[in-house]
Amino acid sequence: MRRAVKSAEEADTVQVLVAARTIGTGKVLVADDLRYDKWPKAIATGQNVVARKGKEDPRQTHVGYVARRDLFEGEPIGPSAVFKPEGPNKFSALLAPGMRAITITITAESAIAGLAVPGDRVDVVLTSDVSRFGGGQPGAASGEFVRYAAEVVLENVRLLAIDQTLTRETAGKEKEAPKTSGVGKTATVEVTAEQAEKLILAGQMGKLSLVLRSVATAPEARSDAYTTDVETSAVLGKLVGRGKAKAGEERAKAAPTRVQDNGGAGGPLIINRGGDRTVR
Repeated sequence: MRRAVKSAEEADTVQVLVAARTIGTGKVLVADDLRYDKWPKAIATGQNVVARKGKEDPRQTHVGYVARRDLFEGEPIGPSAVFKPEGPNKFSALLAPGMRAITITITAESAIAGLAVPGDRVDVVLTSDVSRFGGGQPGAASGEFVRYAAEVVLENVRLLAIDQTLTRETAGKEKEAPKTSGVGKTATVEVTAEQAEKLILAGQMGKLSLVLRSVATAPEARSDAYTTDVETSAVLGKLVGRGKAKAGEERAKAAPTRVQDNGGAGGPLIINRGGDRTVR
């Protein structure tokens, strides 16, 4: 009876090719990276699931394939997870459909001291001297208030490579090319066509930095889209009159409404002289 039940259960299952352990993006698969798990036939369907049939051994035939992205233990191996390298250019196969790859110049400081590795998700931050854009003449108010600013130009993009290294692994054939000592000089990220245009322009405007994102939680939404030097430095804010301006605004809010000569209601008169605001 038990044998009959077991035979019935086996008849309703199939061996599916899955990752035997966590596999990094760009890693060339070896036999120990793969295993078979028993799945119900009802769910072992679709082009992204490879099921063993008869004497076939997909585990052996998939040795030498390359991981398109990070794979987790137990994840099914299929065309969306791996690809068979053909020819010298395998990098394009790592890109999701419709996505592009673009490379930016990095330094130890702008690339998180080498702690960001292929497969991580990052934000790209632009730091620029905004006084160069839009009329910041010496002594002008616009030049006094803001000279440097930082803003996130791209959020949650996938890091594909550091220099020519495509994977988290560090040994032998799993690397596209030997990595030089120290931090890489370039970073390649996966973006849309519109994001690629934005990143190219940002590279002309100032310095680009990578900010590593957590894999566990999403950051809270920000009310401001950028940060200026005046907001960063309290001393600079005081030198350009930001403190006086803020005090003037608070006095303006507290001042009683006065009646104008024509009988209409109006607020207090605020005079701004190059950032030094007074209330009358």
